[in-house]
Amino acid sequence: MRIWFKMNLHSSSKSSEWKVILEQYQDVLKAKAGKSRKEKEMIQLDQWFQNELPSAIMTRDPKHVTRDELVKLMEWKLTRGKFRPRLGQLVRENSDDLVMEVSKTALQKVAVDLTAAITELTRLKAVGPATASAVLCAGAPDIAPFLADESAAAMPDLGKVDYTLHYYQHYAKRVCDKAKELDSEDSGYGWNAHKVELSLWIVKTAEQIGFRLKEHQGKVKETRKRKQNTSGSTAKRQLVT
Repeated sequence: MRIWFKMNLHSSSKSSEWKVILEQYQDVLKAKAGKSRKEKEMIQLDQWFQNELPSAIMTRDPKHVTRDELVKLMEWKLTRGKFRPRLGQLVRENSDDLVMEVSKTALQKVAVDLTAAITELTRLKAVGPATASAVLCAGAPDIAPFLADESAAAMPDLGKVDYTLHYYQHYAKRVCDKAKELDSEDSGYGWNAHKVELSLWIVKTAEQIGFRLKEHQGKVKETRKRKQNTSGSTAKRQLVT
């Protein structure tokens, strides 16, 4: 049985609460894809981005992406989020050599200076901070969360989602700080920036499409106990009245 719940996940420091959300990623993705005209394409592209692309990047020395991969990454981004066909056309205008050179430099810089790595990638046509973050996320998921609209919107105190370097710096810091916090509580799970970003995406996307998420059972029991205590207090007040 699925239990609908709405919580400020970003404020939770309990790994168990985040894990129960992250484990529902495929369910939420399929539910979102089911509402799209490109259902099959969305699922296939996501499988490629989450698994095949990172594996391919990790086998290369130095790490980099190819022009064809950048084009496909843009297709993934636009299919999963807001569709802007012009970006898909413009990104194809980048040459093979330039994409390889720029992505190699960015992936070398990312461990030391995330801002410099993002800036380097924005040299490419049609690549802004959000697309740049996707490239870095595929190659360095511990450090660089993808700037998804839904993930950012799940942290409302960041303000309106903005596709600027300044906004991404604040967003990435919040996500990375949360990953460190969760990892300190549960070091065996392997929390990183990408896992935190995906968890936030799940919560916001589920809210947007009306998907009923499962809640951590400890949270369910806590909520029930609170309701029972409230009911008991109300009954006592009525007796006194």
